[in-house]
Amino acid sequence: CNVSLILGGDILQKSSKTSQICKEESVIKNYLIKTFDINGEVDKRIQYLEKQLSKYEEIYSKMPEGSLLVAPGCTENSFRYYNRRSLKDKQGIYLDKSQLDLKQQLATKKYHKILIKNVKTELVKLKKLKGIMLSDSIIETYDKLNNGIKKLIEPYNIDDELLKEIWESEKYEGLGFDENDDSSFYSDNNERMRSKSEVLIANALIKREIPYKYECPVNIGGGKNLYPDFTILDVKNRRLVYWEHLGKMGDLSYVSKNLWKMNEYKKVDIYMGINLYISFESEIQALGTKEISKIIEAIIG
Repeated sequence: CNVSLILGGDILQKSSKTSQICKEESVIKNYLIKTFDINGEVDKRIQYLEKQLSKYEEIYSKMPEGSLLVAPGCTENSFRYYNRRSLKDKQGIYLDKSQLDLKQQLATKKYHKILIKNVKTELVKLKKLKGIMLSDSIIETYDKLNNGIKKLIEPYNIDDELLKEIWESEKYEGLGFDENDDSSFYSDNNERMRSKSEVLIANALIKREIPYKYECPVNIGGGKNLYPDFTILDVKNRRLVYWEHLGKMGDLSYVSKNLWKMNEYKKVDIYMGINLYISFESEIQALGTKEISKIIEAIIG
C-alpha cells in the first residue's frame, strides 16, 4: 500500500510525528501522476478511438453504392426512402418494401459516415489537448510553494469520500492461503482471514465504516514485503495506519519472528505508537471487543 498514493497534496503539518511519516514532495507528485494524470487518460481515449475508427471505416467500405434519402410518408411516423447514386441525383431511386435489406445497409452506411466524421473530429481535439500537457492546478499550486509557506498552510485536495474511493479501488495481492489450510474465518465483507480475532477487528472497522485492507504488502526494499494484518486509511488525518494482531504470545518462535518484523517496519518509517498499533492475545488471555474499540479510537481520534 503506497503511502504516497494516499496522502496526496493534502498534508497537514500538525505535529512532528506527521512530518516523520510524510515526505511532502514525493507524496504530491506520486498522487498527481496516479490519480490526476489526465494526459494518460487522453492517450487511452486516442488509442481506443483510433482502433474503433479503423473498424468503422472497414464497415463503411463494404457498404453498397449510393446514399439514403429519407422523406416523410403519407401517414404520421412513416417514411419514404430513396437511393441517391450521385450528388447530381436530387431525387434518387425509390426503394419499395421489397428492398428492406438495401434500406438497412444504406442507413448503416449513413450512420457510419457521420460516426467516422465525429470520431475524427474528437481525435483532432484530443491530440491538441494532449499537446497542452494538462496538470492538476490545485495540487500543482501547493507543490510549487516555498517549503516555508507549506509549513504554515493546509492545502486543498480531494474530499474524504473520493479519497476513500480511490484507495479502496486499488488492487493488491495479499499473502493468500496455503492449499492445505482449511480454516474458515470470514469477515462481514466475506474476506477470508486467519483467526476469529482478526474477524472481530475487521467487523469492528466495517461497523465504523473505516476503510482497511487485509494483508496488504508493504515494500521495505531489497525485494522484500511485509504483510501487516490491517492497513487502515485514517481519512480524518490523511494517513495510513497499520495494525498487527499477535495472537500466539505463548509461542516463543512466533514472538521472536514478530519482534523482527517490528524492527523491519522502521525501515519505512512505520513506528509503534505513531502509525503502528498492536493487539495481543494468548491461550490464557483472549482479545476483547472493548480493547478493539479502544485501539480504533486511538487510531482515528
